[in-house]
Parts: sequence; structure tokens; C-alpha cells
Amino acid sequence: MQVYTVPANKWAVFTARGSLNGKEHQINALWTRITTEWFPTCGYKRVADYDLEVYGTGHTNSDDYTREIWIPINKK
Repeated sequence: MQVYTVPANKWAVFTARGSLNGKEHQINALWTRITTEWFPTCGYKRVADYDLEVYGTGHTNSDDYTREIWIPINKK
């Protein structure tokens, strides 16, 4: 393992819920919505070359399994 220091930022956080067992992975659909719907209209821009995908605890096959996308942002 390696330790990375993530600088303080303002973050846009998006949540996806549902089983990871399906053919369509909801995190991919969420990325598509973020890049095609949210960023073009939100007034913010990405400020780094990284983002975080956070996968929660719990059963990944559960319909209410939660994961998040964290993207560092600044006003345009």
C-alpha cells in the first residue's frame, strides 16, 4: 500500500445506489451524467487530475448499496 496526501478542496459529491451485480454498473452511468449534464451547466470546473470513487460498507449485491464519486472543483 501507498499513502497519498490529498490537498484540501471543495468537492462535488455524487451518490449511486444499487447492486453491483447487474450488467450496467451504476457508477459508469453516474460518470456519464456528471460529464454530460452536470459539468456543462454547473458553473464549476475540475481543479485536479484526480477524483475519488468511494465504495461503502455493506453487501454489494443489495439494492441499497451506496458508493460515491468525489470530484475536486472550483468556480469557473
